[in-house]
Amino acid sequence: DGNLHYADTMNTQPGKIMRRLPSGEESLVAEMPSAPKSSFVTGMTSGPDNMLYITVSAGSGKATTIWKIGADGKPNLFATVTIPDSVQAKPMEDMPKTYCRDLAVDVDGNVLVAATGSRCVLKFTPAGEMSVVFQDEAPWAMTGVTTFAGEIYMLEYDHTGTDRQKWVAKV
Repeated sequence: DGNLHYADTMNTQPGKIMRRLPSGEESLVAEMPSAPKSSFVTGMTSGPDNMLYITVSAGSGKATTIWKIGADGKPNLFATVTIPDSVQAKPMEDMPKTYCRDLAVDVDGNVLVAATGSRCVLKFTPAGEMSVVFQDEAPWAMTGVTTFAGEIYMLEYDHTGTDRQKWVAKV
């Protein structure tokens, strides 16, 4: 719609969803429901149904949740991320298995989520049914996901070591 949407997490957690018009005027779209103090918005995208989709990751082993926000500004819980036993990749050492960083929605309304903590991409159907689309092995972990013309593109980082300047990326 030509507007920029973003999560204002400076004063609230997990955050307020804001809209910035091309003119620079800003307005509140929605306030995310309260969550544990370490919760924050980690991804946001729009879908073909004109809804905003948002991932909220909670710390302390809590699951990531996916929310939908429509024109009424009311956040509705779409899904809670669980990692199936079939995902055998070594989880990230410093984050919960359910920690997610990004999401995308394809033309059919399927929600794709980069499950960084488990090194995989999850797919949720419009009905909320989940499946694993892709899984990688350490040291690679998904940090971004998008879709175009029926293809899924993933951004992964080699998370070897603590110096982020030396992390290697691949798509």
